[in-house]
Amino acid sequence: MPAISRSRRGTFPPTLLEETLLELYPADILTRLAEESGFIRRYRKIDPVAFFWAVTLEAGVYVQRSLDQLRHVYNERAAKPVHSYASFYDRFTPELVEFLRLRVAHGLSQLKSAPGNRLSPKLSAFEDVMIQDSTIVRLSASLMTHFPATRSSQPTAGAKVATLVSVRANGPKRVELMPESVSERDTLKPGPWVKGSVLIFDLGSYKHQAFARIAENGGFYLTRLQTQVDPTIVRSLRVHRGRAIDLEGKSWK
Repeated sequence: MPAISRSRRGTFPPTLLEETLLELYPADILTRLAEESGFIRRYRKIDPVAFFWAVTLEAGVYVQRSLDQLRHVYNERAAKPVHSYASFYDRFTPELVEFLRLRVAHGLSQLKSAPGNRLSPKLSAFEDVMIQDSTIVRLSASLMTHFPATRSSQPTAGAKVATLVSVRANGPKRVELMPESVSERDTLKPGPWVKGSVLIFDLGSYKHQAFARIAENGGFYLTRLQTQVDPTIVRSLRVHRGRAIDLEGKSWK
C-alpha cells in the first residue's frame, strides 16, 4: 500500500496520526468496504486504498483542493495513475458516498474496542449498552421537497436526525438523516449489531416487530410500556426473602 504522506498542516504529530489511521483502516478493510459499497467492481482503473487516502487527507474544512489537485495526489499514491480528469471526476458517485459512509461506520464501531472502555460490573454481561433517539432540525423552505415537515405551521422543511449512541464508545455508533415525516418507529433498525447488547429507546420507537427482531439477533431491549399493554410475566429474576408471590404466568396489571 502507498505510504501516507506526512501532514503539512496543524500541530498533530504526523507519525502518531499515520499509525492511528493505518491501524484503524488497513488496506484489506478499505478494499472490502469498497467492494461492499459497489465503489469498485474491477481493479483495473482505480485503487480504492489510494483513493481513500487522497480524499481523506487532502480535503477538509481548512484545506481547499480542486478535483484536479486531488487527482494529482491520487496519482502520487497509486501504481496506475489516472491521466484523464473526466475519469477521476466520474468516480464521485453515490457509490463513493456509500463507501465513505461504511468507512465512518467502521471507525465508530472500533471506538468501543479502545482500552479502558468497559462497562460497570453490573452491566458486564452485555457487550454494549446503546441508546436510540432522534431530534428535529428546521431547514430552509427551499428543501421542503426532500425534507417535508410535519410539525410546523410555517412553510419550512424538517430533517430528522436519528442517533444511536454507544455507552462503551461514549459517542455515536450510527447517525442517520431523514425527512421529518419518517415515523419514529422506522428509525429503529435492529440487526446483527445488537447481538449481546442492550438497546434502550423511548415510546416513540415502541414496535413489537422491532422487539422480535432484537430477540432474533440475540440482543436485549429496555423501554417503557404503552398504557394499553398488559403483558404476561414469563419469569422473575429477582430473589426474594420469605414468602414471595409467584409472578410467573400472571399479567402485569
